[in-house]
Amino acid sequence: MLPLIYDFKKIKNKYIKLNLSCLSLIPDMVPSLEKNIDKVYWDYLSENPNAIHILEKNLDKVDWFCLQQNKNIMQLIPLDYEKMRERNKLFAEELTSKVFNPMRLMNICETYNCEFEDLLDNVY
Repeated sequence: MLPLIYDFKKIKNKYIKLNLSCLSLIPDMVPSLEKNIDKVYWDYLSENPNAIHILEKNLDKVDWFCLQQNKNIMQLIPLDYEKMRERNKLFAEELTSKVFNPMRLMNICETYNCEFEDLLDNVY
């Protein structure tokens, strides 16, 4: 097996034909890719967990579909749980009113032959 070569100039001088696009997938190649940003294959780099800091600076080049495979995606796209809770508040209220509708619950009791109080004990 050939040793991993980090210097692109050395790669050119060798009689080894490498698929440079695959280098963007290798986490240890990130420092070399930073120095040779023109050699980056952005689809693969978007999957590279060590390349988040490069992706942050180049959001216009990120492949958002491939980014789903990146285990460090949450560093790039932090979630605002409070804002999400506020935006979904109306949906949660509507869902709760439908799920706990008394007529629906009575129908479940009749269908499964159980007491209303027993159903409520299991729900809460």
